[in-house]
Formats: sequence, structure tokens, C-alpha cells
Amino acid sequence: MGIFLYPISTHAEGGYVGDEFNLSRPSVSVAYPYRVLEIQNVFWDYDHSYFSCSQTSGGLHVRITKYFESSKTITCEVRYKWGTSDGSRYWTSTERKLYSIYCNEVNIDASDLTLKVGQTQRINYYASPKTPDISFISNNSSVASVNNYGEVTAYQVGTATITLKQNMGPDATCTVNVTEPVPPTSISLPSTQSVDVYSSITLRATLQPTDANPTLSWSSENSSIARVDQNGLVTGVSPGKTKITATTDNGLSASCEMTVTDVDRTPKTFDVADEFSEKTVYVGEFWKLEYTVTPSYANYNLLWTSSDESVAKVTDGGYVQALKQGKARITGTIDGFSLTDYCDVIVKGIPNIFTVWLNDGQQMDIKLDKNIKVLLEGDKFIVKSDEVNVEYDASDVKMYTLENDGTVETGIKTVRPDGRQGTMSFDGNTIRLIGFTPHSVLRIYALGGQTEGVYRIDADGNLTLGIDDLNKGIHIIKTESITYKIIKK
Repeated sequence: MGIFLYPISTHAEGGYVGDEFNLSRPSVSVAYPYRVLEIQNVFWDYDHSYFSCSQTSGGLHVRITKYFESSKTITCEVRYKWGTSDGSRYWTSTERKLYSIYCNEVNIDASDLTLKVGQTQRINYYASPKTPDISFISNNSSVASVNNYGEVTAYQVGTATITLKQNMGPDATCTVNVTEPVPPTSISLPSTQSVDVYSSITLRATLQPTDANPTLSWSSENSSIARVDQNGLVTGVSPGKTKITATTDNGLSASCEMTVTDVDRTPKTFDVADEFSEKTVYVGEFWKLEYTVTPSYANYNLLWTSSDESVAKVTDGGYVQALKQGKARITGTIDGFSLTDYCDVIVKGIPNIFTVWLNDGQQMDIKLDKNIKVLLEGDKFIVKSDEVNVEYDASDVKMYTLENDGTVETGIKTVRPDGRQGTMSFDGNTIRLIGFTPHSVLRIYALGGQTEGVYRIDADGNLTLGIDDLNKGIHIIKTESITYKIIKK
């Protein structure tokens, strides 16, 4: 059967770096009485340096990852079989479609900006919200500074260049010319305003002329009633009246009589944080309950109680300590109000730490509660307790340590290929190696591969190392044929 090539179709698409869009694969059709029998293959070709793509059922999902000039082409070829309805006669054809992809250059709206001393204006720029790593830099911050949002503030007469930088494309610049401010000829504020205690309101001064230097100094006659910041934001502190004053750089001033009104400080809600509604801990653990009371300025006295102080006790400040195995409910109550919430505490016994060291260097830490048994049954190494049953192939286990009721037990000897036996055990802050090849070398490596120490086994095949000499972290202890991994916490 022959191969027929159909004409190439084209499509344009694009955006800024970071933008994403979908390309639809070309549709295929044939003239009656023939029909498309099978889509055999869909192949997309694109430049991985500039696009991150994933194939979808209907086409290709594209993300522009790097800026490029002019345009790039993404190609789709659809290979399909077509022929008679019964398939007795068929042909293979390829439909090819070219997608011309463009990339917009991130740019600043205006190349020049004029500000007066004290003015602030945001630079408008063209980009996608998904365009990564856009930043602004001023080459003369003493004249004009710029923040990460493109807001430029003029400080003194002069010129500064603001550069918009992006990792994936060319920079754009804007020249900022800062001129002398126009001195104000008058200033006015609202004659009166009111604000609640704990609330805030912003006073706005009116200057004449309208382009006058906007720099103002704000002050409160009595900051114990209302305080004001240098943006004119007034916050009520206590009930009463005071005067808020705004002063221009050239000495003009205006005042507003601010009345601060009291608020209802009755607590409305009390809630223990969700993560503390039920808490499972071990004997000896100590933590603080977190909660919220609304409104935030409410006056209240919070009382804490425990349903069983022998299991868990709580202080007036909401600190809880687990004392013995059992269950207790810690209840908080707002004194004088029907507002309560609680934390259910489940206390487990002191955990036993069982550590299994495997021949491949892995360390397995298992927390067990009680009744721990270590068994060697045939070719199986088994750890049993009331809670778990862990099983290993004995050939995979190098050794184990068990901290049980304050004592440390170590077991499992490592058998070397030459028949010698060597064991590594822990005794307090000491690592003891016994039964290794006399005068052989032991090395300690950091996880990154750096050598931390080189030691020699003594004439009896033994070596003692101090754990205090090791930094916190993971260390690899390597003898001539055995490797251990230890973690110093």
C-alpha cells in the first residue's frame, strides 16, 4: 500500500516565561466512501531547552521555561491508517502540523518616570503572574529605592536607574528623575473622628497644591488613649479623647480630635486547637495546650483541670505533664461563662527503643511499649512485643541493641567470610569492637564520603571508640569486610 502526505497546517501560540497552554493535535479525515481506520502514532517534536511538555489525550500541554527571541516551532506528526469500511483496502498517511510559538519579553510600561522628593509610584510592567524570579534593583538607592513589587520611592534630587531583572530573559530598565518637592501652602484634616479600642483608622491629610510634598510627621497628644504611626494609622488604646496632629516639612500643621470608645470585652468563644483535641504521649512528656478566645481583646480568667491528676496534671498556664499510663481529660473553662473545651490525653509507658542493624548498613529504629522478645528461629530473626511482630531474614541482620527499662542489651555476632567473628556493641558513650582481624584498619566516614578518622584494630582484634568524638549526624564505620551505619543524635 502507498504512503500519502497531506499538506502541512500551521498554528500560532505563546506567552511569557512561565505561561502554560495546550496544543491540540491535528485532526485527520478522509473523503467518503473511505474512512480513518486507526491512529497509529502521534509524535511531538520540540526544543527541550525552552519548553516543558507533557502529552495529553488530545494534544500537548506546554510550559515556556526560558525566554527566546523570534519564535520556536513545535511539530506534531499523526500517522494513521485509512481505507475502505471493511478494511480490505487501506493506506497509511501522515498529517503534519507546525505550531509557531512566540515568547513575550518582560518589559516596563515606561522608560522614564519623574517623581518629586517624598513621592512613591509603582512601575507598571508586562509579564505573566507565572513568570519566575522577577526582581527590581536601583543603581542609586539614596535617590530612589524600589521594592520587590516595583514600588519606587523618591528620597532626594537626582537620577536613578531601576532595572527589572529576570533569570530567564533580558533585563528592562526605567530611568527615574527625582525633582524638588513643591512646598505645601495649606494642610487640613477631618475635625473629628472616632475609633474603638483595639481598632484602627487611617487619617488622610489634604494638601494644597495637590502636587505638594506629601512628607508628614504624625503625633498623638496622648498616646495612652490613641497612638498614631507615621502613615497616619490611628489605633485606639483606651476610652477617651485626644488630638492627632499632622505636620508638613515646612512647618504647617492640622489636628483632628479623636474620640476612642470602649468595646464589649466579654469572651464569646473558647476553643482548644484541633491538634490537641486528642493527644497520645509517653510517660514524662511535657507540652503546652494551644487555644483561641474571641474576641482577641476579651477579658477572661481561664481555669484548667484534669480528670485524673495521677495520669496527667495541668498547670494554670495550660502546661500538661504525662505522669503514668492511662487516660485523662484536660478541660479548660472560662471562669464565670459557660465556655469550655477539652483535650483527651492517652499516656503510654516509657518506650523501649529497639534498633536493628542490617548488613547493607541500614539502621531500623522501632519504638515498642512492653514485653519485648528477641528470637532466632531457623533462618528468621524475630522481634515481638504486645504491639508489633517484626521479622527479618537472619542473614540480613548484623546486630541489634535494645534499650529496655533503662538497660541496654546487644546481640547478634557478625560472621566474616574467613570464619572470624566480629561484634560491635555500645556501652554508654563507647563503641566496642571485638573479635576482628588483628592490626586491620577501621575507617569512619561522614555521609558525604569525607574521611573522619582512621584507626587500627589492636593485636587482640579489639578497638574502643568514643561516641563523644563524633559530630551529630550519620557516620559510616567500615572495617575490611563489614560496614556499620550509626546515627549520633
